[in-house]
Amino acid sequence: MLKGFSRQFNAFVLPFVLFLSVLVGFPNMARADKAVSPVLFDPSTKAVNVATLYETTPTTQTEALSSLMKSSKSLYKKATGFNSFSIFKSEDGTRVLTLAQWQSPESYQAAIATPAKGAESAKEEKKSKVTVTPLKTVVFEIDKTQAPEGVIPAINGNATLVQFSDMVAKAPEDQPKVLAAAAELLTTATQTYPAPRSAVVMKGVDSTDVALLADWGYSSAELTDTSKLPKLNLSDEVAALTDSDMHVYEVVKVITAKAKKDKNEKEE
Repeated sequence: MLKGFSRQFNAFVLPFVLFLSVLVGFPNMARADKAVSPVLFDPSTKAVNVATLYETTPTTQTEALSSLMKSSKSLYKKATGFNSFSIFKSEDGTRVLTLAQWQSPESYQAAIATPAKGAESAKEEKKSKVTVTPLKTVVFEIDKTQAPEGVIPAINGNATLVQFSDMVAKAPEDQPKVLAAAAELLTTATQTYPAPRSAVVMKGVDSTDVALLADWGYSSAELTDTSKLPKLNLSDEVAALTDSDMHVYEVVKVITAKAKKDKNEKEE
């Protein structure tokens, strides 16, 4: 009888120990359900991406990030047409970037026209020690993308390293030339090592801005020396036509809209 009990005990304990070892050895598997949804840049949609740049110093960047995190918490999450809100910090400490994605220009305009949103943001900023004033805010639409076949360009979660370049054409007639040169960079980017996982060129809706966003797919823990990343830069001739602001950023926070439950799911 004791032998039978021993066999039953071993049959239960051994699989349980193996299960625990998997969780310990691969902790990400245990937290798979908490994975951050990616920010997609799908050129087939009408989505707009609203980029806001903030100037900081290595000593003020952390407090600026904290202020933006507080003011953005639940700010847009329930707004109609909201897709995502991402916060980035530059590796050199001199910039903070936020990127809000909306399903359409109309949904973005409706959100900023709601007084309650601005009031909530102001209330949260008062709690912070630092008042964060943006250098600029630009509404972008997707112009060109670069990614493996069948893959939608994306930013995949926190701590990812990305390059964001804001290039402002000094003359409106030069914007098409800057756009073409930036699109050409998408092709040459695939020949670099390491090559970005995906890249997007965006055009300013109401401005002469052109933005290049490249997702390198590495985390700051994997690649501690960001100088090893090849920079995607315009030729000197085209760069002379722009005022540019290029930095390597780390994704600090990604907030995505909650998926709406299907009516059938609620009934079940």
